[in-house]
Amino acid sequence: MTVSSEQHRWVPKIPWDDLQSERSFQPIQVYNLTKLYNILFTMELARRAASRGVTVNCLSPGFLRTDLGREAKGFFRLFLRLSRSFQKSPSAGAAAVIKVAESDVTGHYFKGAQLAEPSALGKDPIAAARLWEISSNLAALRPAHSTAVEEAFQDVHSIRPEG
Repeated sequence: MTVSSEQHRWVPKIPWDDLQSERSFQPIQVYNLTKLYNILFTMELARRAASRGVTVNCLSPGFLRTDLGREAKGFFRLFLRLSRSFQKSPSAGAAAVIKVAESDVTGHYFKGAQLAEPSALGKDPIAAARLWEISSNLAALRPAHSTAVEEAFQDVHSIRPEG
């Protein structure tokens, strides 16, 4: 289960030449990008794990009352305070995560516990594969290390409850 956000919809394009925001760091834009990356990662993982019986999904739990903006300043801090009455409780977000985790589908995006379509970028299989490869290289998970990945899939499959 990967947690994302509807904020991923605000991403107009993927900055392939600055994926880690080293040249341009704007907190809200980076947050939105990471949520898109979570969706793309989930879609690619689901594709790669399709024959293994592993369920992989992604969801936006909604606008929750958390400490995410505890250090926010200026307008964003004001926005978070004014919008507090519209935010769901963390337990409501957790309930959505549990419901989706219990679902029988794989490789999907959910808004709360409801199946939903991600943005066009979030459905791009070429972008998902490209991001996976770039991330694998950054994490040094090259073919020489694929045995560890294979073993991890075997471990997950062996502890999966029957049923």
